[in-house]
Amino acid sequence: MRVFGFAGWSGSGKTTLIEALIPRFVGSGLRVSLIKHAHHTFDVDQPGKDSWRHRQAGASEILVTSSRRWVLMHELRGAPEPPFEEQLKRLSPCDLVLVEGFKFAPIPKLEVWRAATGEPLLHPNDPYIIAVASDSRVPTALPRPRPQRPRRHLRLHPETAGTRMTKGLLSVDEALEVLLAGARPVAEVEEVPTLAACGRVLARDQVSGMDVPPMDNSAMDGYAVRCADVAAPQTRLAVAQRIAAGSVGAPLAPAPPRASSPARRFRPGRMRSSCRSSVRPRAMR
Repeated sequence: MRVFGFAGWSGSGKTTLIEALIPRFVGSGLRVSLIKHAHHTFDVDQPGKDSWRHRQAGASEILVTSSRRWVLMHELRGAPEPPFEEQLKRLSPCDLVLVEGFKFAPIPKLEVWRAATGEPLLHPNDPYIIAVASDSRVPTALPRPRPQRPRRHLRLHPETAGTRMTKGLLSVDEALEVLLAGARPVAEVEEVPTLAACGRVLARDQVSGMDVPPMDNSAMDGYAVRCADVAAPQTRLAVAQRIAAGSVGAPLAPAPPRASSPARRFRPGRMRSSCRSSVRPRAMR
């Protein structure tokens, strides 16, 4: 898994930037996960819910699951917080792990900085920060950037020398290209039950081994007739029977010489009859 972090002070815009990038990563075919470091008092549960009551009763872990998602809540109860490396192991395999917070984790990071926060820059003291995203010119010892559109620029940290990101300034699109180039699709294939495959990406096309439904069937709601019987203008036919979807109509008696065969009204999905040669929409009179 490729791991990339976003560091910055509260209110700098980390969440907003990550929220804008995730759809582009996913749209490029990557499976993306995220780790966020939160305040020690955070809680994803709701007071009064069954899971909350079980935790209050003393349970160490609570696993809440449904057909759409599952969440595991682990109570430390005074134990030290596990290090970042340990938390990373808890994630399922994916292409790219984005990390929000963990300012001092030894992973490549993008610093998100706004002068309005009143906080100092982080990259002068963090060699793992490879670029800075800001809504203004960043006061830094980095090379002076060339003129470009305001509010959409990245400055690179000197530690990035020797990598693809060697320019003094990257646009947001260029930075996205660099991040995508560093991510690699998952190569492993895992077989799981169908009900456990929700949210996963298929390794190969799945083709049904049988015809569904196992017969020629109609794709519209209308009337089955013989073309020769409706060749003349203003032809009117009697409805011989109504056939619901999934049903098979009763055989029709042979028509008298030079007489028109009756029509059959049917629903989409019913079996096609070999003696009928045309399907007319229901609006036919």
